[in-house]
Amino acid sequence: MSRNRRKRRIDPDPVSVGIAILSAAANATTVAVYLDGLRRDRLREQRRPIALRTKAAIRKLRNELTHLRASTDNVFQMIPRNARANVFRFGSAPLFLDSIEFNIYSDEYQDVLRRMISIQDQVRRIMIDLMDWPDGTIDVPTNALREANTAANRVFDEKLTVAQAYAEIRRVIESTAEHLSEIDDFLSEY
Repeated sequence: MSRNRRKRRIDPDPVSVGIAILSAAANATTVAVYLDGLRRDRLREQRRPIALRTKAAIRKLRNELTHLRASTDNVFQMIPRNARANVFRFGSAPLFLDSIEFNIYSDEYQDVLRRMISIQDQVRRIMIDLMDWPDGTIDVPTNALREANTAANRVFDEKLTVAQAYAEIRRVIESTAEHLSEIDDFLSEY
């Protein structure tokens, strides 16, 4: 093989993995919708088992979000500095990775996809449990989760650069995890 032969480069799309990460994080914000809509009459004693199950799911969800934050940072670090100023749109931030880098990128993407499934499962568990909350009144502030949801939509609504989009994704993850912690604290009262 000739030494002058150029390494073949592979160009995956970091916007795809960015959207996958954002989708997983924004999915967690949908818990707020269920918190607002619950209004049922039940006894306080019925709350405890629901609170315990929900707390466990919230903690798993927060753990997954922590890992998603790391994936966000790992993928962003692979994006060349000159591509970070490009608009966050499909095909606008070429990476041109060599095969080793592509394998690392691919492994990271697979991890994001596995976490998306886990996050969806935890969100489903939380929603199912909260629908059974005895009196339907859960007095936790949900505005922060709505703000995170709005921030997630901003990635699509505004023409952000790749760097701005990934920064917004990180903020959505951090904000969502923080506010899930507040819900966890609220549930500790039961």
